[in-house]
Amino acid sequence: MRLSFVSNVSLALAFSVSVLADQGAALTGPDAARTYERDKARLLKTAELMPAEHYGSRQVSHDKPFSAQLVAAATMGKACGELLDRPIDFGSEDPQTTIVTKPDVAAALSKGFGMCDAYFRTVANGARPAPNVAAILEHFTSMANYLAVSLRARGIEPPK
Repeated sequence: MRLSFVSNVSLALAFSVSVLADQGAALTGPDAARTYERDKARLLKTAELMPAEHYGSRQVSHDKPFSAQLVAAATMGKACGELLDRPIDFGSEDPQTTIVTKPDVAAALSKGFGMCDAYFRTVANGARPAPNVAAILEHFTSMANYLAVSLRARGIEPPK
């Protein structure tokens, strides 16, 4: 049975929300760091697997392009920067519309994940996760699951 795009996305989002809901208030620093590293790896591999010519593609006409969705994940580095008191700038008020090529998206992911790497190192080493860490992780998990559908639509096996 082949599921529709909406069914795939709904299932992916339901799964990611349920996984994070299970973690709830008991989310520890090491758990948060492991979840972050897993989803960071999935997002980076997803970015690598998608051919450059499909970075402007959309699943449906009202959807954001693939590149914009990856940039949305990258700009979560701003939230990590705020937690570290180190602002991060992506060079535009709306980076989702200005960062569109595969190399530029890769650079944005590197910048955003660089800031989150620094934050999640602190929680892996025993710092208590900030209250909004679950929301940051939920965003990364949701984006990784959602973008997997974009790969599947092009016959590309997404990372696990």
